[in-house]
Amino acid sequence: MKKLIVIIISSLLFLSGCSSLSEDSLSSNENMVCEKIAVTGSNIKKRTCMSKELAEERRKKNQEAMREINKRGNIYQDRN
Repeated sequence: MKKLIVIIISSLLFLSGCSSLSEDSLSSNENMVCEKIAVTGSNIKKRTCMSKELAEERRKKNQEAMREINKRGNIYQDRN
């Protein structure tokens, strides 16, 4: 019985420690941008927060990568 109580208390402490940063404190920062991103292979979206500058830089890099892919076209066409 004592082991069960110790396990329950320790798991509660562990789980409460994981939520040390509240969602409100991160999203209330004017310089931060939070978004939920779908993770490949999972139905659960992951919440990520980053600075506005980093988010803008990532957006530009992603757009440039898509432009490069679209320029190349489909290089694996069947030419029979």
